[in-house]
Amino acid sequence: MASLYQRGDVWWAKFRQGGKVIRVSTGTTSKKAAKDFLDIHAGKIAEGLPLPVKLDLVLYDELRKDLDSHYQVKGIRSLVDAQRRMRYLDTAFRGWRAVNITESAIETYVAKRLQDTVPAGGRCKPGAVETTGRKVAAATINRELAQLRKLLRLAYERRKLAHVPKVTLLPEAQPRQGFVEEPEFQAIVKHLEPDAALAATMAFDTAWRIRSEILTLTWDRVDVAEGCIRLDGAHSKNGRPRTAYLTPGAIEMLAAQRARVETLQKQLGRIIPEAFVHLGKGKLQGQPIRGFKKAWKAACRKAGYPHLVLHDLRRSGIRAMVRSGTPDSVAMRISGHATRAVFLRYDITSDADLKEAAARRAQFGHSQRAKVVALSR
Repeated sequence: MASLYQRGDVWWAKFRQGGKVIRVSTGTTSKKAAKDFLDIHAGKIAEGLPLPVKLDLVLYDELRKDLDSHYQVKGIRSLVDAQRRMRYLDTAFRGWRAVNITESAIETYVAKRLQDTVPAGGRCKPGAVETTGRKVAAATINRELAQLRKLLRLAYERRKLAHVPKVTLLPEAQPRQGFVEEPEFQAIVKHLEPDAALAATMAFDTAWRIRSEILTLTWDRVDVAEGCIRLDGAHSKNGRPRTAYLTPGAIEMLAAQRARVETLQKQLGRIIPEAFVHLGKGKLQGQPIRGFKKAWKAACRKAGYPHLVLHDLRRSGIRAMVRSGTPDSVAMRISGHATRAVFLRYDITSDADLKEAAARRAQFGHSQRAKVVALSR
């Protein structure tokens, strides 16, 4: 006879199989979910199907390895991002039995993360000594919870969990609305070194991500003559290859960057495959550029726009494409947005847009009145 009983807050199932009494954790604190678990197992017993009776021995560590393998086999581009977001989860749940990762345990994790502060430099390192003093954003915690939910669902699909606990996300602040217009952008890039100015201009033209998509460009994916840059699936966040054509000004800057890198190649006596490398003297000479956040901040301050961040160029690029009449489908293909919902979050509306809309509406009304007068005559 099958039955349920509790150990602490978690419900356990007891049933007989092959003359033996089996006890197994349902992995849930909900009696209804536990009953569903028991009903499913009773049905499997009746059909003579094997049961995973040692679910209470499966550890978080095993599920974590399964998730990594899943990403690698599927060739998912976001593997690096996923591993970064899993660091705090690893610290919290490493060594735990998977069945003990209940709604209550997840809420405890969230409560603790809400009290954490952002590490200095924004690096995701649990236990970092230097911090900015800012609390971890709800959006950051939600990305971690999304990874945990994926891990738990994958475990359920592989029959290593009998029940997937509910993961409730936190309400997030409105997405950042920062963007830069063409005159402002030109004023900023005047204060950047040529290579940083080129990378920023490419981002403004194409709405590509600077660190992962532009600074990682190699010359075999750059066509100076055609004035285009290409991104293969391995370097694209959504796994889809993309091509973008640059404006004439950006093409000139790209040709100049090619000439500078060729000069450095001759000086060092080796081939440099990367398009963006440190050109100055020192131990980093010839090494790929990973970012230029400090240079961008300094340039923004000098130009009088200290509030802007590098990622605002992605919003600005999308906004410029839409305002120039580029169809949304084409703009999405260039920028690499897989869903229209996220794309529209980047298409920022300014006060100037609202004033222009009012002016167009007034002009439309004037034209309609003129038509009515002409008909009345």
